[in-house]
Amino acid sequence: MHVSRLLAVALIATGCASAGGSYPSSVGDADAAISNAQRLIADARTAGAATSAAAALASAERNLAEAQALRGNRNRDRATVKARMAEADAMYARALAERADAERARTEAQSAYSALPPGGTQ
Repeated sequence: MHVSRLLAVALIATGCASAGGSYPSSVGDADAAISNAQRLIADARTAGAATSAAAALASAERNLAEAQALRGNRNRDRATVKARMAEADAMYARALAERADAERARTEAQSAYSALPPGGTQ
């Protein structure tokens, strides 16, 4: 009975040791994530995030800079995670910018509607 327990503990320990540490191996490619984050940040800027979502855009840019620095220090898993955070921040910044544009368009449409004469034009 002791031998089977010892064998079970040895198998579990071997499995844990071979699993690696810190980040899972499925984190992904740092270069691809950084490239995608750069594209998403550019898209957010084009959508007007620099003015209507400045904080989210700044966070995306900070995370991207950290990802690039980590990649250079050979911390590729951490670089990938930071790049993915930059991607998420950039998508959020773009969504905020698009929402601000939609709200402006709605306000303009309401103003135009209010300016119509009662009963409409005939």
